[in-house]
Amino acid sequence: MWLPSELGVNTVMYGSQLPFRYWVIAMHLLTSTKKSFSAKELQVQLGHRNYNPIWAMLHKLRYAMGERDGKYQLSGIIELDEGFFSTETESEQKEKPLKRGCGSQKKSKVLVMAESMPIENPGKPGSKPRKVNHLKMFVILT
Repeated sequence: MWLPSELGVNTVMYGSQLPFRYWVIAMHLLTSTKKSFSAKELQVQLGHRNYNPIWAMLHKLRYAMGERDGKYQLSGIIELDEGFFSTETESEQKEKPLKRGCGSQKKSKVLVMAESMPIENPGKPGSKPRKVNHLKMFVILT
């Protein structure tokens, strides 16, 4: 028999006093935008008075998202490439002139692996007959 007190047991929401609505909105914001949200920005978006519970919720969600990625192993056809993603620089480096291009201090080199599968009917003429299932990315330290 399901009891309301069991809601959230064995989930990322277990033990939280925050409303379920906050969790759903936070999950939506974290997964539907390109940039991540800071705990302060999330607090403003939710209209919550206290910072600490929002910070804890955000870190629980980030941890759960990271754990999920570890459960999947790429298989089949793997496409591999490198990418460059913008990063923040330290305030000391902002005073010095920055390099341009892929060697810039504002860019991090990332190894990107994509599991792709062939599909029978690509739909649009001229489109690639493949679909991507899972991605894995790792920062390459140089």
